[in-house]
Amino acid sequence: MFYSQTSDTGSFIRRTIEIVVWNNVESFKFYLFMIFLFFVCFIGIIILAYSWNKLSSFLFLIYFKFGKAGSGETGLLFLYSIKFKHLLWEFA
Repeated sequence: MFYSQTSDTGSFIRRTIEIVVWNNVESFKFYLFMIFLFFVCFIGIIILAYSWNKLSSFLFLIYFKFGKAGSGETGLLFLYSIKFKHLLWEFA
């Protein structure tokens, strides 16, 4: 809506304040949404790392039970799995 030159100063100031406040509300909602999205992704990465840790333990257990690895290779895989879990939780 356009205001003519003859409109009083009060309506111009009120309209300017409405525009400034509305723009700030919109940018605040955008930043709030971005913070929410960051936390959702962060929590998702933690859940993914935790589930991968459980899945890798399960896969190594299956390999130990039904795999055809010798005792030396099984021991190396067990040590590797412990190191892998340690590194995974260090970064998560």
